[in-house]
Amino acid sequence: MVGIDLSDNLLHGEIPEALFRQKNIEYLNLSYNFLEGQLPRLEKLPRLKALDLSHNSLSGQVTGNVSTPPGLTLLNLSHNCFSGIVTEKEGLGKFPGALVGNGALCGIFRKQV
Repeated sequence: MVGIDLSDNLLHGEIPEALFRQKNIEYLNLSYNFLEGQLPRLEKLPRLKALDLSHNSLSGQVTGNVSTPPGLTLLNLSHNCFSGIVTEKEGLGKFPGALVGNGALCGIFRKQV
């Protein structure tokens, strides 16, 4: 399995843990649904290149594990209900706009020179 696109399917509830046991997934798109709960642990997806969880109702803290997959080149967590502070050490600075629309989330990044 290389990719899963379940975007815009009116899915409700938490993201099934079984999706994050598929070590060969490279692309995962669950955007534009009604998914709730915490952000899953991404270190279980070592080949992940693109992840779109935008436009859902995911909540909680955004932790450094989001940028863990070494080949991750696209990340979109925008328009959810994430909260807390995300610092540069989480590695999210390489994904501009990934956290837009999360009103209770603050990002602290130094400008790259």
